[in-house]
Amino acid sequence: LIASGMMAGAAIFGILTAVSRLPAVGAVIRYISVGVDFSLKEVHGQDVLKHKAQVWYAGSTGRTIGFVMLIALAVACFLLARLGAKWMLAESRRAAADSGEGPGDAPKDEKAKDPKDEG
Repeated sequence: LIASGMMAGAAIFGILTAVSRLPAVGAVIRYISVGVDFSLKEVHGQDVLKHKAQVWYAGSTGRTIGFVMLIALAVACFLLARLGAKWMLAESRRAAADSGEGPGDAPKDEKAKDPKDEG
């Protein structure tokens, strides 16, 4: 579930980034970009978006920042999954206690049936 949410978020972000690069909508990325300078140039009578990466962004500093952010994302995913598992186990224990069953017990109506009688 976490992975599908991340994939959906990445797809939405990719579409928004692609649209923000379109000269037809004003190339909004020129104003929100970090690490890359964008400019609109006219080539053969048509607006074209040109870009140039900052030195810190293109070098090892940029790669290090990206790697640290990847590790932070992985840790966040792990911690959220662990928290979700704790919540799920607590809820199943609470539901089992409310029904008077143990965590691995079958429902009460199935306990009353004798498996030998069904055959």
